[in-house]
Amino acid sequence: MMELTEQRLTAVRRQQGLASLPTFIDGRSPLKIPARTKCTVLLDQGFLTTAYPELKVSGGKGSKIKLTYSEALFDERGKGNRNEIDGRECRGFADEFLPDGADGRLFRPLWFKTYRYIQLDIETGAAPLVVEDLYGIYTGYPFDVRGSFESDDPALEKIWETGWRTARLCAHETYFDCPYYEQLQYAGDTRIQALISLYVSGDDRLVRKAIRMYDLSRSYEGITCSRYPSHIPQYIPPFSLYWIGMIHDYWMHRSDDAFVRSFLPGIRTVLSWFTEKIDPRTGLLKNGLPHWNFTDWATSWERGIAPESDSSGSAITTLQLAAALDDAADLMRRYDRPAEAKEYAAISAGLKKNVYEKCWDASKELLRDYIGSPTYSQHVNIMGILTAVGAGPLGLTHDEFMAIPILFGVFTPVTLGFLFMAVVGTKQMTYFSRLRRLLRAANDWTCDLPSLARKAQIKQETAYDTVTRAVGSGDLPNAAISDDYSTLYLDDSLMPTAAKPTAAPQAEPAEPLTDAEQFRREGMDFLNYLKVCRGKLGTDADEELAAMKKTCASIMGFVHNHPEQLNRVRRFREYYLPTTRKLLDTAQGLGDTDSANAAEIRRDITGILHTLNQAYEKLYDTLLQDVSMDVSTEIDTLEAMLRQDGLTHDFEADFNTRS
Repeated sequence: MMELTEQRLTAVRRQQGLASLPTFIDGRSPLKIPARTKCTVLLDQGFLTTAYPELKVSGGKGSKIKLTYSEALFDERGKGNRNEIDGRECRGFADEFLPDGADGRLFRPLWFKTYRYIQLDIETGAAPLVVEDLYGIYTGYPFDVRGSFESDDPALEKIWETGWRTARLCAHETYFDCPYYEQLQYAGDTRIQALISLYVSGDDRLVRKAIRMYDLSRSYEGITCSRYPSHIPQYIPPFSLYWIGMIHDYWMHRSDDAFVRSFLPGIRTVLSWFTEKIDPRTGLLKNGLPHWNFTDWATSWERGIAPESDSSGSAITTLQLAAALDDAADLMRRYDRPAEAKEYAAISAGLKKNVYEKCWDASKELLRDYIGSPTYSQHVNIMGILTAVGAGPLGLTHDEFMAIPILFGVFTPVTLGFLFMAVVGTKQMTYFSRLRRLLRAANDWTCDLPSLARKAQIKQETAYDTVTRAVGSGDLPNAAISDDYSTLYLDDSLMPTAAKPTAAPQAEPAEPLTDAEQFRREGMDFLNYLKVCRGKLGTDADEELAAMKKTCASIMGFVHNHPEQLNRVRRFREYYLPTTRKLLDTAQGLGDTDSANAAEIRRDITGILHTLNQAYEKLYDTLLQDVSMDVSTEIDTLEAMLRQDGLTHDFEADFNTRS
């Protein structure tokens, strides 16, 4: 059931035609209107609401009562400041009631109204009318607030309050694009509303209903309606791609495999509709796609359709398809459809590659809206970030190419270097900067690490950590490090298989390895073993092995820099790594056997690799938490000392930002 809560109006803003006006909206002072009187009363709720107005009257046979509902008042320019009433009038949907003269009559519409203002226009006949009360019964989906937001900035608190009220006004039996006008569930709005519901309330019932309804709306062509339910079908093809995103969002938030799996057929029909329309000449979607290919209400875009030309389709819509293909590939991998996952991932990669090669303007360092376009919208550049179109040229993986919500290019052209800093963040930037310095300092395929660190002017321990991470994560493909951490081989084929014997006198027995050094050796051995396993267990397993190598290298690099933390990875070291290796040995021992049992064993092992990756990532995040606090404290202390010593630069004076 929808929520139903009494909600009283807060103020009488103006009146005309009455000698005096009691504060009848409190329910205790009725408004008495003499016979043969015309009057107008403007009432203010104080904020927008969705409610059933209830009007209680007595007498007044022959009277006419009109209630007009408005979000804001109007002047000749349209809507303005919602709080202002001078020189403005109430316009909008209205109800008209005709009292029969009896006492205690209750008038209430059959459907709720959306309003901040209600204007009463009353004309009485031969009999006087008594307005006993007027109030609203607020209605909306019964969300419980479980998420919260706190700030010492009152403006942000107000924004949170207003934002959640807006979300509630747009959620009833379905989600709405707006509660006053259409009251329709558009996929472009609904995906955002669904995420808000999940984060603030945790209630997923409307989310599930919306996903199911869009699936039911699919036409014979295979795409979904842009809005549903609706008695007039409308098709906005990119909104079908948003629907795939909604399913992926839900899958990320809920363990509900049966529900998600049921939409795989619909995902296929949507993607089939789009992939058939990829232009083989350009590698982008064709121009002039059927239906209404709405993107945004940008001023210069006719009907909100992204720019394209006679010879090139939209790069924006092409990247929207790439994003949906990436989401679909994730889902297909999850539900044991590796061939489809591989196909979707390959199509997506091709689309991104073609957009970058044919729409990237090196002089402006921005993406064009289509091939040869003179315009560079924020939309296509945002989609370029979200789909990691620039990841390859920056030398980053998709995961490292983190999205940012606002492009500085909205206001000024942005250089790729600045975009790199904005997207990757300080930590990634520092890591890649160190790695580049080390590579620039290298003058041979075989490098002495201590000498390399000195030439790059990087601390020896930091250089070891950087190189270990780069080799383990694959950022230095085909590279290897010697067991004693003295030599970096940029080509692992140059690494000797064993030390050559010498005629020199036998050396003194080596000092026993510390526990941290032993862990480092064990870790390097495990990382090299993961590398050996690649290409032997199938595509899905290879992806998990690559992720595991990267995470484990990060854990090992962390412990190398913080040996006092070694005890916290004891179980990881003594149980999880050996058990992982044992499982991989079992999988490799199956060889090329194609029996059902062998396939099931491989599938089970691939599944547990995914679970282990999640656990290892959580372990690494836990290790970082304490260090993050220590680093923050050290930075605060360092900044304070710099200020005290007068060594900080006065940027305020340079840029005249002082008031």
